[in-house]
Amino acid sequence: MANWFKKMLNVIKKASSPSYEKPKKLKKKKTAAKKKVVRKKKPQRKPLKTVKKRKTGKKKKAVKSKQILVGYVTHYYTGARACAIKLDKEALSNGDKIHIKGSTTDLKMKVRSLQINRIPVDRGMKGEEVGLGVKSRVRENDEVYRL
Repeated sequence: MANWFKKMLNVIKKASSPSYEKPKKLKKKKTAAKKKVVRKKKPQRKPLKTVKKRKTGKKKKAVKSKQILVGYVTHYYTGARACAIKLDKEALSNGDKIHIKGSTTDLKMKVRSLQINRIPVDRGMKGEEVGLGVKSRVRENDEVYRL
């Protein structure tokens, strides 16, 4: 028989004999109760006070300049950064301040170059279609106002 089997038989015989005493259970030593760590509560921060702005003098009202409708953009040339404007209502000349306004366009600038059929001119009259150099992209049917 196997060695381990013999050992098991001996253990069973000893357990069944009347003189066999069960081994006593060892009592666990009582350990000191763990101390609970008491955390200090952080003081609540006070909300920041809002600083009131002091009023200095009277408020200045914005001066609205009258805008006069001059015409509409008929085409935009991306390479030349220029647009064609049909002057329906008023004349336009070099040095005028204009406002080109559309659904996605809002551009204020000074007229620096006007052309009719690629010929530089100083003034475009009512009813003419003129070319105008612009700072940024404009779109067809944007309205052109003179400030």
